[in-house]
Amino acid sequence: MKHFRLTKMLVFIFILSYFLSLPGLSGQAGQEKAKEKIYIPKALKKVMSEGQKSGATRQDILFEMQKSLFLPAQDNYFVIFIFQMKNKDMALLSSTKNKEKNKEASISAENNRKAEFNLFLWFFKEEGGVSQSFKETYVPTQLEFDSDPAHLEDINTYTVCSILPCGKYRLSMAMTSLDLKRIGTYYYNFSLPEHSALGEKLAVTPVFFVKSIKELLEPEIPPVVHRDVFVYSAVEIQPKLESIFAPGETPDIFYYIYGCQADAANPQKFEIEITYNVKKGEEEVIKYSPKIFNFPIISHQIPLKKEKDEDLEPGVYELEISIKDNFSQRNFKETVQFEVRG
Repeated sequence: MKHFRLTKMLVFIFILSYFLSLPGLSGQAGQEKAKEKIYIPKALKKVMSEGQKSGATRQDILFEMQKSLFLPAQDNYFVIFIFQMKNKDMALLSSTKNKEKNKEASISAENNRKAEFNLFLWFFKEEGGVSQSFKETYVPTQLEFDSDPAHLEDINTYTVCSILPCGKYRLSMAMTSLDLKRIGTYYYNFSLPEHSALGEKLAVTPVFFVKSIKELLEPEIPPVVHRDVFVYSAVEIQPKLESIFAPGETPDIFYYIYGCQADAANPQKFEIEITYNVKKGEEEVIKYSPKIFNFPIISHQIPLKKEKDEDLEPGVYELEISIKDNFSQRNFKETVQFEVRG
């Protein structure tokens, strides 16, 4: 995968500034709470509430949360929830109407059937040591899936995003058929750090690798369910869930740095010095020269080449990220594990 890095970084700067200035996103979660909007039907809310307390899940439809990521969204966070489910569970959500259409289509088209379902997100936030209902979201969804019997056990990855302020949360997530007769639930705990603390020191969002990044024609306002990718404003990003690379492959890394200080004479300019170091145990395998970045959203490739252009041998490694903000003289270090597999 090749990117024109300078062009892409300029695009990111524009997109990020646009995203952070979108009307209604700042304080959106708080506004929704204040208006007490109700999106979850009472019968379903009872099921979700009971599961919230007991931890028991409804398994008419099976899905599982893999992880969550977050990126900046003005004073809030853009939170990405990544979950997985099998084609056979998606098939339970395929409507009769779609089946009728498929009878008239070719065999290849039949194997790409459409599932229609409801997704409900109910966020509970810990306030004063007590977990309280904070935000409800309803996401009507249509997705294509492979209904070929040979692929019903295949597992696919999906994403859904939300805008949330800092705090400790428990997400109660429900997936239902359109008639609410089939219900699957899942419960997931996560935390978003205080912005006030981040402003006094350097910190990074969860560091992840990506398979692809694509600019879109217009921004997307969450929540929308996608397969394999998520959309951050007007950028479509496909994360690489497993940090596993083939020998000679070049990882593409993505993260945002909080707490950087802009140039006093030019508020749009930063001077962030980043040094990477690949280690295996205590052994230093690759030491990269420091590079200067002029914006705190970081996206670039890291060639895994040793001296004499040799590939890394298969094994588990640690990528050490040393960050120095040259304007504030603040420092930060993060480590990310990855694997080279032949």
